[in-house]
Amino acid sequence: MKIRLFTLVFLSVAGAALAGALAMAAFLSINLERGFRDYLAARDNERLQDLAAEVVAQAREDGGVTAVRSGNVSLVDVVSAKVPLPPPGAKPLHSVNGQRRMPPPPEALGPRLFVYDWNGTKLHGPPGPADGHWPRHTVRSTLRLDGQAIGLLVLLPRGPAPLGVDARFLASQYRGATVITILLLFASLLPAWLAARAGARLASAYQRASDAIAQGDYTARAPGSFVAEVDVVGSDINAMAEALGQLEQTRRRWLAEIAHELRTPLAALRAELEAVNDGIRPLGDETFQSIREEAEHLGRLVEDLHQLAMADLDALPCTFLPTDAGDVCRAAIDRFARQAQASGLALHFDGRSEAVPVTWDAARIEQLLANALSNALRYTDSPGEVRIALAPANERVVICIDDSAPGVPAQSREALFEPLFRLDEARDRETGGSGLGLAIARAIALAHGGTLTAADSPLGGLRLCLNLPRTARRCRKEGK
Repeated sequence: MKIRLFTLVFLSVAGAALAGALAMAAFLSINLERGFRDYLAARDNERLQDLAAEVVAQAREDGGVTAVRSGNVSLVDVVSAKVPLPPPGAKPLHSVNGQRRMPPPPEALGPRLFVYDWNGTKLHGPPGPADGHWPRHTVRSTLRLDGQAIGLLVLLPRGPAPLGVDARFLASQYRGATVITILLLFASLLPAWLAARAGARLASAYQRASDAIAQGDYTARAPGSFVAEVDVVGSDINAMAEALGQLEQTRRRWLAEIAHELRTPLAALRAELEAVNDGIRPLGDETFQSIREEAEHLGRLVEDLHQLAMADLDALPCTFLPTDAGDVCRAAIDRFARQAQASGLALHFDGRSEAVPVTWDAARIEQLLANALSNALRYTDSPGEVRIALAPANERVVICIDDSAPGVPAQSREALFEPLFRLDEARDRETGGSGLGLAIARAIALAHGGTLTAADSPLGGLRLCLNLPRTARRCRKEGK
Protein backbone atom coordinates (compact mmCIF):
# COMPACT_ATOMS: atom_id res chain seq x y z
CA MET A 1 0.00 0.00 0.00
CA LYS A 2 1.40 3.36 -1.04
CA ILE A 3 0.74 6.60 0.80
CA ARG A 4 0.58 10.06 -0.74
CA LEU A 5 3.30 12.57 0.08
CA PHE A 6 0.76 15.10 1.39
CA THR A 7 -0.68 12.55 3.80
CA LEU A 8 2.77 11.39 4.90
CA VAL A 9 4.11 14.90 5.55
CA PHE A 10 0.93 16.12 7.22
CA LEU A 11 0.62 13.09 9.51
CA SER A 12 4.33 13.23 10.36
CA VAL A 13 4.33 16.91 11.25
CA ALA A 14 0.95 16.76 12.98
CA GLY A 15 1.96 13.64 14.90
CA ALA A 16 5.19 15.25 16.01
CA ALA A 17 3.28 18.38 17.05
CA LEU A 18 0.71 16.31 18.95
CA ALA A 19 3.42 14.31 20.71
CA GLY A 20 5.24 17.52 21.61
CA ALA A 21 2.07 19.16 22.89
CA LEU A 22 1.12 16.15 25.00
CA ALA A 23 4.66 15.88 26.34
CA MET A 24 4.63 19.56 27.22
CA ALA A 25 1.23 19.21 28.89
CA ALA A 26 2.41 16.21 30.90
CA PHE A 27 5.56 18.03 31.93
CA LEU A 28 3.61 21.12 32.94
CA SER A 29 1.14 19.05 34.94
CA ILE A 30 3.79 17.06 36.78
CA ASN A 31 5.93 20.12 37.38
CA LEU A 32 2.94 22.16 38.52
CA GLU A 33 1.74 19.46 40.91
CA ARG A 34 5.19 18.92 42.39
CA GLY A 35 5.83 22.61 42.72
CA PHE A 36 2.46 23.17 44.32
CA ARG A 37 3.00 20.33 46.81
CA ASP A 38 6.42 21.71 47.67
CA TYR A 39 4.84 25.12 48.16
CA LEU A 40 2.18 23.67 50.47
CA ALA A 41 4.83 21.73 52.42
CA ALA A 42 6.91 24.88 52.85
CA ARG A 43 3.83 26.76 53.97
CA ASP A 44 2.92 24.02 56.46
CA ASN A 45 6.46 23.99 57.80
CA GLU A 46 6.35 27.74 58.31
CA ARG A 47 3.00 27.53 60.17
CA LEU A 48 4.26 24.61 62.27
CA GLN A 49 7.37 26.54 63.29
CA ASP A 50 5.22 29.51 64.29
CA LEU A 51 2.95 27.20 66.29
CA ALA A 52 5.98 25.59 67.98
CA ALA A 53 7.32 29.03 68.95
CA GLU A 54 3.94 30.00 70.45
CA VAL A 55 3.68 26.71 72.39
CA VAL A 56 7.19 27.10 73.85
CA ALA A 57 6.45 30.67 74.87
CA GLN A 58 3.21 29.64 76.58
CA ALA A 59 4.95 26.72 78.35
CA ARG A 60 7.56 29.13 79.75
CA GLU A 61 4.83 31.35 81.15
CA ASP A 62 3.02 28.35 82.68
CA GLY A 63 6.00 27.05 84.62
CA GLY A 64 8.74 26.03 82.25
CA VAL A 65 10.34 22.64 81.68
CA THR A 66 9.65 21.33 85.20
CA ALA A 67 5.95 22.05 84.98
CA VAL A 68 5.62 20.37 81.59
CA ARG A 69 7.62 17.27 82.51
CA SER A 70 5.89 16.87 85.88
CA GLY A 71 2.48 16.96 84.22
CA ASN A 72 1.36 20.13 85.92
CA VAL A 73 1.11 21.71 82.47
CA SER A 74 -0.59 19.64 79.72
CA LEU A 75 1.20 20.02 76.41
CA VAL A 76 -1.98 19.06 74.58
CA ASP A 77 -3.88 21.83 76.35
CA VAL A 78 -1.21 24.36 75.44
CA VAL A 79 -1.35 23.28 71.74
CA SER A 80 -5.16 23.18 71.66
CA ALA A 81 -5.20 26.73 73.03
CA LYS A 82 -3.33 27.83 69.89
CA VAL A 83 -4.84 25.41 67.33
CA PRO A 84 -8.28 23.76 67.55
CA LEU A 85 -7.74 20.02 67.97
CA PRO A 86 -10.45 17.39 67.36
CA PRO A 87 -11.47 15.47 70.47
CA PRO A 88 -9.52 12.26 71.11
CA GLY A 89 -10.86 9.29 69.13
CA ALA A 90 -13.17 11.45 67.06
CA LYS A 91 -13.77 10.29 63.51
CA PRO A 92 -14.72 12.64 60.67
CA LEU A 93 -18.40 12.32 59.80
CA HIS A 94 -19.57 12.73 56.24
CA SER A 95 -23.29 12.92 56.96
CA VAL A 96 -25.36 14.08 59.89
CA ASN A 97 -29.15 13.57 59.94
CA GLY A 98 -29.02 12.77 56.25
CA GLN A 99 -27.20 16.01 55.48
CA ARG A 100 -23.77 15.97 53.89
CA ARG A 101 -21.07 17.47 56.13
CA MET A 102 -18.07 19.14 54.56
CA PRO A 103 -14.67 17.66 55.50
CA PRO A 104 -12.22 19.93 57.32
CA PRO A 105 -10.64 22.58 55.11
CA PRO A 106 -7.22 21.51 53.84
CA GLU A 107 -5.41 24.39 55.56
CA ALA A 108 -6.56 23.34 59.08
CA LEU A 109 -3.66 22.06 61.22
CA GLY A 110 -5.60 20.31 63.96
CA PRO A 111 -6.84 17.24 62.09
CA ARG A 112 -3.32 16.63 60.75
CA LEU A 113 -1.32 17.41 63.88
CA PHE A 114 0.45 14.88 66.16
CA VAL A 115 1.66 15.87 69.65
CA TYR A 116 4.40 13.82 71.36
CA ASP A 117 6.01 14.29 74.79
CA TRP A 118 9.76 14.53 75.38
CA ASN A 119 9.99 10.71 75.51
CA GLY A 120 8.32 10.23 72.10
CA THR A 121 5.01 9.09 73.56
CA LYS A 122 2.04 10.10 71.45
CA LEU A 123 -0.24 12.46 73.33
CA HIS A 124 -2.69 13.42 70.62
CA GLY A 125 -3.34 12.93 66.88
CA PRO A 126 -5.02 10.76 64.27
CA PRO A 127 -3.91 7.18 63.72
CA GLY A 128 -0.29 7.14 62.47
CA PRO A 129 1.11 5.05 59.62
CA ALA A 130 0.96 1.34 60.38
CA ASP A 131 4.28 0.55 58.73
CA GLY A 132 6.10 3.43 60.41
CA HIS A 133 6.79 5.20 57.10
CA TRP A 134 5.55 8.75 57.19
CA PRO A 135 4.23 10.30 53.98
CA ARG A 136 6.40 12.56 51.90
CA HIS A 137 6.23 16.24 52.87
CA THR A 138 5.55 15.38 56.56
CA VAL A 139 7.05 18.20 58.64
CA ARG A 140 8.34 18.05 62.25
CA SER A 141 9.27 20.59 64.87
CA THR A 142 10.94 19.76 68.19
CA LEU A 143 9.72 21.82 71.15
CA ARG A 144 12.77 23.04 73.11
CA LEU A 145 12.70 25.18 76.22
CA ASP A 146 15.95 26.40 77.78
CA GLY A 147 17.86 23.89 75.66
CA GLN A 148 15.75 20.89 76.75
CA ALA A 149 13.18 19.01 74.68
CA ILE A 150 9.70 19.20 76.07
CA GLY A 151 7.87 17.62 73.10
CA LEU A 152 7.52 17.10 69.37
CA LEU A 153 4.97 18.33 66.84
CA VAL A 154 4.42 16.34 63.62
CA LEU A 155 2.20 17.64 60.79
CA LEU A 156 0.91 15.35 58.03
CA PRO A 157 0.81 16.70 54.45
CA ARG A 158 -2.48 17.94 53.15
CA GLY A 159 -4.75 15.44 51.51
CA PRO A 160 -6.97 16.07 48.47
CA ALA A 161 -9.67 18.63 49.11
CA PRO A 162 -11.85 19.07 46.02
CA LEU A 163 -13.60 22.13 47.35
CA GLY A 164 -10.60 23.81 48.90
CA VAL A 165 -9.11 27.05 47.66
CA ASP A 166 -5.78 25.37 46.93
CA ALA A 167 -7.45 22.63 44.95
CA ARG A 168 -9.46 25.14 42.95
CA PHE A 169 -6.29 27.05 42.17
CA LEU A 170 -4.55 23.88 41.00
CA ALA A 171 -7.55 22.89 38.88
CA SER A 172 -7.56 26.32 37.24
CA GLN A 173 -3.89 25.89 36.39
CA TYR A 174 -4.61 22.50 34.86
CA ARG A 175 -7.41 23.96 32.78
CA GLY A 176 -5.12 26.73 31.58
CA ALA A 177 -2.41 24.26 30.61
CA THR A 178 -4.98 22.14 28.76
CA VAL A 179 -6.28 25.13 26.82
CA ILE A 180 -2.73 26.19 25.89
CA THR A 181 -1.94 22.64 24.75
CA ILE A 182 -5.03 22.51 22.54
CA LEU A 183 -4.27 25.93 21.05
CA LEU A 184 -0.67 24.94 20.35
CA LEU A 185 -1.86 21.73 18.71
CA PHE A 186 -4.25 23.56 16.41
CA ALA A 187 -1.62 26.23 15.71
CA SER A 188 0.83 23.50 14.64
CA LEU A 189 -1.68 21.86 12.30
CA LEU A 190 -1.73 24.90 9.99
CA PRO A 191 2.06 24.86 9.33
CA ALA A 192 1.82 21.08 8.94
CA TRP A 193 -0.90 21.47 6.33
CA LEU A 194 1.01 24.23 4.51
CA ALA A 195 4.27 22.25 4.52
CA ALA A 196 2.52 19.10 3.29
CA ARG A 197 0.71 21.03 0.58
CA ALA A 198 3.90 22.77 -0.61
CA GLY A 199 5.84 19.49 -0.62
CA ALA A 200 3.08 17.67 -2.50
CA ARG A 201 2.84 20.46 -5.11
CA LEU A 202 6.60 20.48 -5.59
CA ALA A 203 6.68 16.69 -5.93
CA SER A 204 3.84 16.87 -8.47
CA ALA A 205 5.73 19.52 -10.44
CA TYR A 206 8.86 17.34 -10.45
CA GLN A 207 6.77 14.36 -11.52
CA ARG A 208 5.20 16.31 -14.40
CA ALA A 209 8.63 17.53 -15.51
CA SER A 210 10.18 14.06 -15.38
CA ASP A 211 7.17 12.53 -17.21
CA ALA A 212 7.45 15.15 -19.94
CA ILE A 213 11.19 14.50 -20.26
CA ALA A 214 10.57 10.75 -20.42
CA GLN A 215 8.08 11.35 -23.27
CA GLY A 216 10.65 13.35 -25.23
CA ASP A 217 9.80 16.93 -24.23
CA TYR A 218 13.30 18.10 -23.30
CA THR A 219 12.12 21.70 -22.86
CA ALA A 220 10.32 20.76 -19.63
CA ARG A 221 11.93 22.14 -16.50
CA ALA A 222 11.51 21.47 -12.78
CA PRO A 223 10.79 24.49 -10.55
CA GLY A 224 13.27 25.73 -7.98
CA SER A 225 12.87 25.34 -4.24
CA PHE A 226 14.02 27.25 -1.15
CA VAL A 227 15.09 23.90 0.36
CA ALA A 228 18.72 23.40 -0.66
CA GLU A 229 18.61 19.61 -1.09
CA VAL A 230 15.34 19.72 -3.05
CA ASP A 231 16.65 22.54 -5.23
CA VAL A 232 19.69 20.40 -6.07
CA VAL A 233 17.35 17.63 -7.27
CA GLY A 234 15.47 20.14 -9.44
CA SER A 235 18.74 21.45 -10.86
CA ASP A 236 19.84 17.89 -11.65
CA ILE A 237 16.54 17.21 -13.45
CA ASN A 238 16.95 20.40 -15.48
CA ALA A 239 20.58 19.55 -16.28
CA MET A 240 19.50 16.08 -17.38
CA ALA A 241 16.79 17.57 -19.61
CA GLU A 242 19.34 19.99 -21.10
CA ALA A 243 21.81 17.16 -21.74
CA LEU A 244 19.13 14.93 -23.27
CA GLY A 245 17.99 17.81 -25.47
CA GLN A 246 21.51 18.41 -26.71
CA LEU A 247 21.96 14.68 -27.23
CA GLU A 248 18.76 14.54 -29.27
CA GLN A 249 19.89 17.49 -31.38
CA THR A 250 23.27 15.86 -31.84
CA ARG A 251 21.62 12.58 -32.85
CA ARG A 252 19.45 14.30 -35.45
CA ARG A 253 22.39 16.30 -36.75
CA TRP A 254 24.43 13.11 -36.91
CA LEU A 255 21.78 11.34 -38.96
CA ALA A 256 21.47 14.27 -41.34
CA GLU A 257 25.23 14.73 -41.72
CA ILE A 258 25.97 11.03 -42.09
CA ALA A 259 23.29 10.74 -44.76
CA HIS A 260 24.79 13.78 -46.48
CA GLU A 261 28.34 12.43 -46.25
CA LEU A 262 27.36 9.04 -47.63
CA ARG A 263 25.26 10.57 -50.39
CA THR A 264 28.20 12.48 -51.90
CA PRO A 265 30.43 9.50 -52.86
CA LEU A 266 27.37 7.40 -53.75
CA ALA A 267 26.15 10.13 -56.08
CA ALA A 268 29.59 10.24 -57.70
CA LEU A 269 29.61 6.46 -58.13
CA ARG A 270 26.10 6.52 -59.57
CA ALA A 271 27.08 9.26 -62.01
CA GLU A 272 30.14 7.27 -63.16
CA LEU A 273 28.11 4.10 -63.65
CA GLU A 274 25.31 5.90 -65.49
CA ALA A 275 27.87 7.56 -67.75
CA VAL A 276 29.36 4.17 -68.61
CA ASN A 277 25.92 2.62 -69.05
CA ASP A 278 24.80 5.41 -71.37
CA GLY A 279 27.99 5.17 -73.39
CA ILE A 280 29.00 8.71 -72.51
CA ARG A 281 32.20 7.50 -70.88
CA PRO A 282 34.21 4.47 -72.10
CA LEU A 283 34.85 1.64 -69.65
CA GLY A 284 38.63 2.02 -69.46
CA ASP A 285 41.41 2.28 -66.89
CA GLU A 286 40.64 5.92 -66.19
CA THR A 287 36.99 5.13 -65.46
CA PHE A 288 37.94 2.19 -63.23
CA GLN A 289 40.41 4.39 -61.36
CA SER A 290 37.78 7.09 -60.78
CA ILE A 291 35.25 4.51 -59.55
CA ARG A 292 37.91 2.93 -57.29
CA GLU A 293 38.75 6.31 -55.75
CA GLU A 294 35.11 7.03 -54.96
CA ALA A 295 34.69 3.54 -53.50
CA GLU A 296 37.82 3.98 -51.37
CA HIS A 297 36.58 7.35 -50.17
CA LEU A 298 33.26 5.75 -49.23
CA GLY A 299 35.08 2.89 -47.50
CA ARG A 300 37.24 5.30 -45.46
CA LEU A 301 34.17 7.23 -44.42
CA VAL A 302 32.36 4.07 -43.30
CA GLU A 303 35.46 2.84 -41.44
CA ASP A 304 35.86 6.20 -39.67
CA LEU A 305 32.20 6.15 -38.67
CA HIS A 306 32.63 2.61 -37.36
CA GLN A 307 35.67 3.54 -35.26
CA LEU A 308 33.93 6.60 -33.87
CA ALA A 309 30.86 4.54 -32.99
CA MET A 310 33.08 1.96 -31.25
CA ALA A 311 34.80 4.72 -29.29
CA ASP A 312 31.44 6.18 -28.28
CA LEU A 313 30.42 2.72 -27.04
CA ASP A 314 33.67 2.56 -25.06
CA ALA A 315 34.73 -0.44 -27.13
CA LEU A 316 37.60 1.00 -29.20
CA PRO A 317 40.06 -1.92 -29.29
CA CYS A 318 43.51 -1.08 -27.92
CA THR A 319 46.48 -3.38 -27.22
CA PHE A 320 48.99 -1.77 -24.87
CA LEU A 321 52.56 -2.99 -25.44
CA PRO A 322 56.01 -1.52 -24.63
CA THR A 323 57.25 0.80 -27.37
CA ASP A 324 59.28 3.98 -27.92
CA ALA A 325 57.38 7.29 -28.14
CA GLY A 326 60.15 8.76 -30.34
CA ASP A 327 59.87 5.90 -32.84
CA VAL A 328 56.10 6.40 -33.03
CA CYS A 329 56.53 10.11 -33.82
CA ARG A 330 59.30 9.48 -36.38
CA ALA A 331 57.17 6.86 -38.12
CA ALA A 332 54.37 9.42 -38.52
CA ILE A 333 56.87 11.99 -39.85
CA ASP A 334 58.24 9.52 -42.41
CA ARG A 335 54.72 8.62 -43.53
CA PHE A 336 53.79 12.23 -44.38
CA ALA A 337 57.18 13.57 -45.49
CA ARG A 338 56.45 13.17 -49.20
CA GLN A 339 52.94 14.67 -48.90
CA ALA A 340 54.34 17.66 -46.98
CA GLN A 341 57.02 18.22 -49.59
CA ALA A 342 54.44 18.03 -52.39
CA SER A 343 52.32 20.62 -50.56
CA GLY A 344 55.27 22.98 -50.14
CA LEU A 345 55.42 22.53 -46.38
CA ALA A 346 58.36 21.78 -44.09
CA LEU A 347 57.81 18.87 -41.70
CA HIS A 348 60.08 18.69 -38.63
CA PHE A 349 60.45 16.58 -35.52
CA ASP A 350 61.79 17.99 -32.24
CA GLY A 351 62.57 15.17 -29.88
CA ARG A 352 65.27 13.47 -27.87
CA SER A 353 67.72 11.11 -29.49
CA GLU A 354 67.49 8.72 -26.52
CA ALA A 355 64.58 6.35 -26.21
CA VAL A 356 61.37 7.36 -24.42
CA PRO A 357 59.94 4.03 -23.23
CA VAL A 358 56.15 3.91 -22.98
CA THR A 359 53.37 1.35 -22.93
CA TRP A 360 50.92 2.34 -25.64
CA ASP A 361 49.00 0.92 -28.55
CA ALA A 362 51.55 2.11 -31.09
CA ALA A 363 49.24 1.56 -34.07
CA ARG A 364 46.49 3.66 -32.46
CA ILE A 365 48.87 6.50 -31.55
CA GLU A 366 50.26 6.46 -35.11
CA GLN A 367 46.68 6.70 -36.33
CA LEU A 368 46.10 9.66 -33.98
CA LEU A 369 49.23 11.43 -35.22
CA ALA A 370 48.31 10.63 -38.82
CA ASN A 371 44.90 12.25 -38.39
CA ALA A 372 46.48 15.31 -36.73
CA LEU A 373 49.19 15.64 -39.39
CA SER A 374 46.69 15.11 -42.20
CA ASN A 375 44.54 17.91 -40.75
CA ALA A 376 47.61 20.18 -40.38
CA LEU A 377 48.86 19.55 -43.92
CA ARG A 378 45.40 20.08 -45.36
CA TYR A 379 44.83 23.45 -43.68
CA THR A 380 48.33 25.00 -43.64
CA ASP A 381 49.09 27.51 -46.37
CA SER A 382 52.20 27.04 -48.54
CA PRO A 383 54.95 27.85 -47.87
CA GLY A 384 54.52 26.86 -44.26
CA GLU A 385 55.72 24.56 -41.53
CA VAL A 386 54.39 21.65 -39.49
CA ARG A 387 56.30 20.54 -36.42
CA ILE A 388 55.98 17.63 -33.95
CA ALA A 389 57.58 18.12 -30.51
CA LEU A 390 58.05 15.28 -28.01
CA ALA A 391 58.56 16.24 -24.34
CA PRO A 392 58.63 13.58 -21.55
CA ALA A 393 57.38 14.96 -18.20
CA ASN A 394 57.65 12.72 -15.13
CA GLU A 395 55.10 9.94 -15.56
CA ARG A 396 53.53 11.49 -18.65
CA VAL A 397 54.53 12.31 -22.21
CA VAL A 398 53.42 15.42 -24.10
CA ILE A 399 53.36 15.52 -27.91
CA CYS A 400 52.51 18.83 -29.59
CA ILE A 401 51.67 19.18 -33.30
CA ASP A 402 52.09 22.81 -34.43
CA ASP A 403 51.41 24.31 -37.85
CA SER A 404 51.79 27.75 -39.34
CA ALA A 405 49.05 30.09 -40.51
CA PRO A 406 46.16 30.20 -40.87
CA GLY A 407 44.95 29.66 -37.32
CA VAL A 408 41.59 28.61 -35.90
CA PRO A 409 39.27 31.06 -34.08
CA ALA A 410 39.12 30.45 -30.35
CA GLN A 411 35.35 29.83 -30.42
CA SER A 412 35.82 27.02 -33.00
CA ARG A 413 38.71 25.11 -31.39
CA GLU A 414 36.63 22.77 -29.23
CA ALA A 415 34.25 22.16 -32.14
CA LEU A 416 37.18 20.71 -34.14
CA PHE A 417 36.76 17.49 -32.15
CA GLU A 418 33.06 17.16 -32.94
CA PRO A 419 32.21 14.53 -35.56
CA LEU A 420 31.67 15.85 -39.11
CA PHE A 421 32.67 19.41 -38.16
CA ARG A 422 34.45 21.35 -40.91
CA LEU A 423 35.96 24.77 -40.44
CA ASP A 424 36.24 25.25 -44.21
CA GLU A 425 33.68 22.85 -45.62
CA ALA A 426 34.17 23.59 -49.29
CA ARG A 427 37.96 23.25 -49.08
CA ASP A 428 37.75 20.10 -46.99
CA ARG A 429 35.45 18.37 -49.44
CA GLU A 430 37.80 19.13 -52.29
CA THR A 431 40.70 17.48 -50.43
CA GLY A 432 38.65 14.47 -49.39
CA GLY A 433 38.38 14.93 -45.62
CA SER A 434 35.48 13.28 -43.77
CA GLY A 435 35.42 15.60 -40.75
CA LEU A 436 35.96 12.63 -38.40
CA GLY A 437 39.76 12.57 -38.08
CA LEU A 438 40.14 14.75 -34.97
CA ALA A 439 37.09 13.20 -33.29
CA ILE A 440 38.71 9.76 -33.69
CA ALA A 441 42.05 11.18 -32.50
CA ARG A 442 40.50 12.42 -29.27
CA ALA A 443 38.74 9.08 -28.78
CA ILE A 444 42.12 7.31 -29.07
CA ALA A 445 43.64 9.72 -26.52
CA LEU A 446 40.79 9.07 -24.10
CA ALA A 447 41.17 5.30 -24.58
CA HIS A 448 44.80 5.69 -23.40
CA GLY A 449 43.77 7.71 -20.35
CA GLY A 450 45.05 10.97 -21.87
CA THR A 451 43.79 14.21 -23.39
CA LEU A 452 43.91 15.97 -26.74
CA THR A 453 43.36 19.74 -26.73
CA ALA A 454 43.59 22.61 -29.21
CA ALA A 455 45.28 25.99 -28.70
CA ASP A 456 47.13 28.76 -30.55
CA SER A 457 50.43 27.69 -32.06
CA PRO A 458 53.60 29.80 -31.74
CA LEU A 459 54.04 29.18 -35.48
CA GLY A 460 50.87 31.16 -36.16
CA GLY A 461 48.44 28.31 -36.75
CA LEU A 462 46.90 25.58 -34.61
CA ARG A 463 48.50 23.53 -31.85
CA LEU A 464 47.18 20.08 -30.95
CA CYS A 465 48.57 18.97 -27.62
CA LEU A 466 48.50 15.25 -26.77
CA ASN A 467 49.08 14.41 -23.08
CA LEU A 468 49.41 10.68 -22.33
CA PRO A 469 50.56 8.61 -19.35
CA ARG A 470 53.74 6.63 -19.91
CA THR A 471 51.86 3.47 -19.01
CA ALA A 472 48.44 3.62 -20.59
CA ARG A 473 45.46 1.92 -19.01
CA ARG A 474 42.04 1.64 -20.47
CA CYS A 475 40.01 4.65 -19.36
CA ARG A 476 36.24 4.17 -19.40
CA LYS A 477 34.00 7.14 -20.10
CA GLU A 478 32.07 8.79 -17.28
CA GLY A 479 28.74 7.21 -16.59
CA LYS A 480 29.74 3.88 -18.12
